[in-house]
Amino acid sequence: MQHILKGMGPILKILELLLIFTTILADIEADSQEPNFDVPVVNVTATTGTTAILPCTINALGDRKVLWMDPRGKALTMEDRRVIFDQRISVERPYTRDWNLHIRGVKHSDSGEYMCQINTSPVKIKKVILYVSEPAKIIGQMSAGDQVVQEGEKVILWCNVTGIPPPRVTWFRKSIHNKNAAKEAIGNEGEVLIIHNITRYCDDVYECVASNDIEPADSREMKVTVEFQPEVELFTKRMSQSKGRETILDCKITANPHGFNIWRKEGKDIQASHKYGIQVFDEDAYSKTLSLRIGNIDDRDFGEYTCVAQNRHGMDQDKMLLFEHADRTRWTTTSTSTMSNSILWVMPPERPYSGIGNNQQRKINVFDGTMQNPTIIQPGSNSFSYDSAKSEASLRNQSKTISSASYHRVVQLTVCVVLFALMTR
Repeated sequence: MQHILKGMGPILKILELLLIFTTILADIEADSQEPNFDVPVVNVTATTGTTAILPCTINALGDRKVLWMDPRGKALTMEDRRVIFDQRISVERPYTRDWNLHIRGVKHSDSGEYMCQINTSPVKIKKVILYVSEPAKIIGQMSAGDQVVQEGEKVILWCNVTGIPPPRVTWFRKSIHNKNAAKEAIGNEGEVLIIHNITRYCDDVYECVASNDIEPADSREMKVTVEFQPEVELFTKRMSQSKGRETILDCKITANPHGFNIWRKEGKDIQASHKYGIQVFDEDAYSKTLSLRIGNIDDRDFGEYTCVAQNRHGMDQDKMLLFEHADRTRWTTTSTSTMSNSILWVMPPERPYSGIGNNQQRKINVFDGTMQNPTIIQPGSNSFSYDSAKSEASLRNQSKTISSASYHRVVQLTVCVVLFALMTR
């Protein structure tokens, strides 16, 4: 018997090795059937208000259970069932191996590290990190609004913005006087824009635009109004006119805002009447022309006139003199026994009026010739220049011509008288 057992020793050794090998194969097969994840860690980025999808794909799950945990360690789902009251949460399984967690209407507070767990021993975990981004937004109640400032002051504009990632803030300037002009970028990026020593030329709409590359960007407009005291400008300080005519006095007033604008004479305000006509013409965003028409001028109308402008920031005025335009006359007289006095005269022209506001140029008539037969010279266009020096030279030439003719007539008459006296002797 012992002899037989000793002969089977090698066989027993082989059987033992086969058993060990079978056990190893079983262990390997058992290990190959353990649940496993396709990817251990995943990062997910979602925008607020959208649905965030946290993927979890498991191979060879078998009869194991799947559990989702939030960043605070609170259970959200067991298998495909929600275990909390938040109805935004659900597990979606487009394929058999998928156990994806859906979070609808995601908020920034949902950000963090989520865990997809399998109840193996030890527990197997897949981590999914959720990043929730927010588009840029300007907080209106914490940002600057429209501002009214005085020229020379410092203006501070600001936009308080939120967003993830932090937004960039860019400033633009938009013209309020030219609607067709494109807006222009100004300054460096930043939530605050400072304008030092502001002038009337900075009177515009300013816009801040906040963006963090997540649509949509947000923007806010702020209108800056610059006010300043009036500035009065006269186009001439002296003006002449003849009695019975009419004339127009103009002054340009630049101010913001426009307040009390008036013409005065000898300290008294001039009111519109049949004698005085008052009109206001807009020139540009800040300037107006105050026009005073004086009709049928007489002695009382000559004197000093003052253009006065006033608003809440100050007052300005300037004066001009209206005086009588003297007629220029010349005459030459020759006396003979058969001729009467001859008079040369020139009617002075009405001076052309130029100024802004009425956009009219008056017609000018120049009278030249003798009193008995005046000649009217009409200008060839609406604008006409009167040269008083040339008119006086023409008058002197005519005077010389008439004086020469009279002299020859006197000589001829004298010769005739002498001849007649010699013949009668």
